[in-house]
Amino acid sequence: TLEEAIEDTKPLMQLVFYCLDKVKRYKLSREAKTKADKNRTRVTENHWRSIHAVKAEKAAEEREKKRREIKERIREIEDPEKQRKMEERENRREKKKSQPKMKQLKVN
Repeated sequence: TLEEAIEDTKPLMQLVFYCLDKVKRYKLSREAKTKADKNRTRVTENHWRSIHAVKAEKAAEEREKKRREIKERIREIEDPEKQRKMEERENRREKKKSQPKMKQLKVN
């Protein structure tokens, strides 16, 4: 029951608060604080880097899957003329995507 669960966890909670009170009394030196902060920032940066790498990998897989689907769709077309036109259109689209992006400036 709920009361028994509360009673079972009571010693654990007392231990947690006891440890918190003990830790609160410690004072870190300036060097230890900076070292801990550097370690924290390094760990968080590595964490975000790994998350970014996973997302980038997933996005690359999605792009590759989409490209394969389009090529498969082109292969399924039975008319060779339509197939050739679709391939040309797709090649133009890919070529346009691979070009560097240019900003347009408005002239007043």
